[in-house]
Amino acid sequence: MKKNQIINSKRGSSETLRNETCLNYHWFAGLLDADGGFYVSRDRYVSCEITMHEKEVQTLHWIKRHLGGSVTPRIKKKAVRWRIHKREPIELLLQNLNGLFQTERLTLQYEKACVVSHITPKAREPISLNNAWLSGFFCGDGSFSINKAAKFQPSVSISQKEKHVLDRIALLVGGNVYPDVSWNGWIWWMDARTDREILEYFQTFSLQNTKKQARLKGIIRFLGYLERGLHRDPRSQARLHHFVRVFQKEQV
Repeated sequence: MKKNQIINSKRGSSETLRNETCLNYHWFAGLLDADGGFYVSRDRYVSCEITMHEKEVQTLHWIKRHLGGSVTPRIKKKAVRWRIHKREPIELLLQNLNGLFQTERLTLQYEKACVVSHITPKAREPISLNNAWLSGFFCGDGSFSINKAAKFQPSVSISQKEKHVLDRIALLVGGNVYPDVSWNGWIWWMDARTDREILEYFQTFSLQNTKKQARLKGIIRFLGYLERGLHRDPRSQARLHHFVRVFQKEQV
């Protein structure tokens, strides 16, 4: 399979979607919506960038293997940036990502880049569980948590500035959207015990993020403990508290 080949947007087997020789552009669009951007210089050169926490650098190197570009640490920050600016790969990106963005921020940046490259933007596709966009978006802005104070409540959440995107996710998979006044943003939140569809989705469409893949497995394992009633067994409390301490310590 070619280096830049796009995977069909319809749901396929987990083996196909996790194939390290493939880059799923729906997933890539989701990650760009969360942590990336297109930039047009005064000389009308287009670049594409994604910045993530230094602990997630493997994801950026995985992207580099497929698309080229560079991965560099940000000075005096615990962050790493992937960047590409050569004309040919940028134009290929713009063509393959057409219609896939969900945030207004990225859509506007994309449209400005398209003007430079003489590409006509398509209408936006709807958010769907039949492609990997949500997986890429979660890779950038999502998190798994366990709240000991709320009877070991496991949860899935996404933080984002644009509420309308989170509202559409809630409409698709359930959960609720709340304001977060600490940073003037919004949080989509779901109790992982009430609906397993989102966890099954992440198992089908890989997050391509080793840290969050490990935490996904941790949440699924923890749900197994709850199903066995270990949270109600006094003899198992120490075991669960230890699991949660380790789980929260590994949070990116």
